Amino acid sequence: MNKIFFKTAFRNLLRNRANTGINLLSLTIGMTVSIVIFTLIKYQYTFDHFHTNADRVYRVNFVEKTQWGANYGSQTPEPLHKVLRTDYPQIEAVSRTIGPIETRVFIGEEKFDESKALFVDENYFQMFDQKWLRGNPEEAFSDPQAVVLTESTAKRYFGNEDPMGQTIDFARRAQGVIRGIVADPRLNTNLPYTMLANVAMMPKVQEFYVRNTWSITSMGTTWVLLPENVDPVNLASQFNAIVVNNLGEEAAETISFELGGLKSLHTDDRYSGLNYTIPNDTIYGLLIIAFIVLATCTINFVNLSTAQVLKRSQEVGIKKIIGCAKSQLANQFFLELSIVTLTATFFSIWIAEVLLNEINGAMSAISIDLKLEMASIIFAIGLGVILTFLAGLYPVGMLVNFKPLEVIRSKFTQVRGRKAVVRNTLLTVQFVVAQILVISVLIFNSQFSYIKNKDLGYDTEDIIGLGNFVPGGYRVDPALINSAKSQLMESPFIENVTFGTGGPNAINPWNTTLVDPESTERIEVNCDFKHVDINYAELFNLKVIAGSWFSPANYQTENREIVVTELALQKLGWDDPQEAVGRRVNINGYSDNATIVGVLADFHTDNLRNEIKPSVFEGDYAGYNQTFVKVKEGYYSEVAQHIDKVSSSMNPDFVADYKSFTDEIAIDYEIDRTLFGFINATAILAIAIGCLGLYSLIAFVVQQKTKELGIRKVVGANTNSLVLLLSSKYIWLIAIATVIAVPFGFYGTREWLNSFVYQVEVSPLVFVGAFLLTILIALLSIGYRAFKAATTNPVKALRYE
Repeated sequence: MNKIFFKTAFRNLLRNRANTGINLLSLTIGMTVSIVIFTLIKYQYTFDHFHTNADRVYRVNFVEKTQWGANYGSQTPEPLHKVLRTDYPQIEAVSRTIGPIETRVFIGEEKFDESKALFVDENYFQMFDQKWLRGNPEEAFSDPQAVVLTESTAKRYFGNEDPMGQTIDFARRAQGVIRGIVADPRLNTNLPYTMLANVAMMPKVQEFYVRNTWSITSMGTTWVLLPENVDPVNLASQFNAIVVNNLGEEAAETISFELGGLKSLHTDDRYSGLNYTIPNDTIYGLLIIAFIVLATCTINFVNLSTAQVLKRSQEVGIKKIIGCAKSQLANQFFLELSIVTLTATFFSIWIAEVLLNEINGAMSAISIDLKLEMASIIFAIGLGVILTFLAGLYPVGMLVNFKPLEVIRSKFTQVRGRKAVVRNTLLTVQFVVAQILVISVLIFNSQFSYIKNKDLGYDTEDIIGLGNFVPGGYRVDPALINSAKSQLMESPFIENVTFGTGGPNAINPWNTTLVDPESTERIEVNCDFKHVDINYAELFNLKVIAGSWFSPANYQTENREIVVTELALQKLGWDDPQEAVGRRVNINGYSDNATIVGVLADFHTDNLRNEIKPSVFEGDYAGYNQTFVKVKEGYYSEVAQHIDKVSSSMNPDFVADYKSFTDEIAIDYEIDRTLFGFINATAILAIAIGCLGLYSLIAFVVQQKTKELGIRKVVGANTNSLVLLLSSKYIWLIAIATVIAVPFGFYGTREWLNSFVYQVEVSPLVFVGAFLLTILIALLSIGYRAFKAATTNPVKALRYE
């Protein structure tokens, strides 16, 4: 019996291969999109879940209350981990990590730049899992010079040579010894690394990161491992005593420590993670897209399945008359649907794997690693089962409730009546969701055009950034700076060179506060803070609106002199930029004052999602860790060669890592751009699916009206009137779909637009364009089939049946 069922199912699917192909294509598209989105969301919400002790590991977070709200940070004062070890015996283990940081390493005379060197202590291995390929944590980190490399880093450094016991030199300041090799870590972690080094070496590698004082949050992070019976909230409340004992009772009113669970750190919006966090509104958008595409495919599946049921109505009627049970008919039809969905599931898993690899490549700048795992496959199979049930429920209900005599007499149709209403309603819903996607694509495109063309208030084109080009790190030799600048400017393809602690944008910013010492109210203004040299404003084309930019005299005085943006003055309560020049302010909370020598026009310190922040620039020789070079357009390779030449004589330790300033800014929109491309393709596919379904339904209606069309032609109806007769109803359905889709599309995209402080205004032309585009594509789908039916010889039509 089962063999007969399968034979019959395959024969029916092959006999109606056009419908089978359309169903298979639409289901494959819908399931592929859903699998990709499921995998992306699962990736987002499973950061660090793979560690054995993930449920018991907590990060100690730093919280500071201000009159504008609370500032949250993941870096804590250096002495904190020592106090937690000695004074809180209920904590099972405390670990101190620094990084991952950028550092230069040497293997003999060969040099490498590492961007993810993580410095840890021996307790780190109790909290975080690694797969050890050589060595073990107990023995390796008994050595204060221990270094553990990942498998790929060991291969990059030593090739096929055995790395164990080899020495590695950190910036010519500290030597480490390789004591182990571990497998490359997963990318969905908040502590990515290419090597693990003993934190005991950090005072030599970069003493700035380990300042042993309570008044400064260092670059280090404190982790605790708690027994299962210890409540993290209750424990964190006891940390107030640490603040009182070391910073005073007044500080305890604004400063506190809290414990953040490892599993929830990545999606906690209060803290900036080391890996890119997909915004919540983007996650919601992805879920809506998955729902829309699945709804489109399922409706298409239902419509074509119901049409197919009607085509087989006489077959079913005869089977009922000869005694076929309803359950057998239902099983037969569900079997056919299951074969289609099972095949679609297989193809969708395969295509999803390919797409995920493409997405990984497209978003390589933010280090994402999406891949199909067992959870994704289970999701795909479960989705296939649900779609089979949902798509078959209504058609099978029709199938088993056929009245055989009505079917045999050909009185059972679906051109008019309640069943036609159901089909047309489903078709309308299908075009509603398709139009929502079209509206979303048009609005997304407008916003990205706005982002691309928005004046940020400074130049970004043809500027490259170099990290640590000049030796000295945070202590800069002015003579060396001037020498480097003059040597770089010898190239005819370099227009300008400047140094500082970062560009105008807020990527890896330093922060400070400004206070008006003459004000009776202590108003602290949080600002981005950068040490810069004299060419900085010229290279980035920053606009001075009062006073002047730094002069050589500013770099020779012992007095602190600063340039601020207009927004900083406004937040201090000062109205006139001209009057601000020469006034003094307290900077960074210290009693020593700084003098304002110039005021800049405001510029975008962050991406367009966030408000502009006030900025402070200090003209001195402290903290230059970045070099910016303005390049003549089209001469990047020549400039790179010249930079290598200069660095070889001036700074042999430099390893070039050129970063286009434009590309650095574009990283902020990486997810959005990929999402836009994804939605763009999805919208096209959704409309294509709808049009394929519409074409099949028109073919079905034409089949039902064959005699009617023949009679109308005999009595004088022309081709145009017949085409209009067949297509006008569907044009009206699309028009109704537009009316329904407009508010959903507008408010849906409004939520996404609201994630940008600076956004485009939505024009009514967007909705008109969406309607015209959908009408045009639908007319092309309907027109051909309707025209073919209208031009059929009426003699053939009247002979039908």
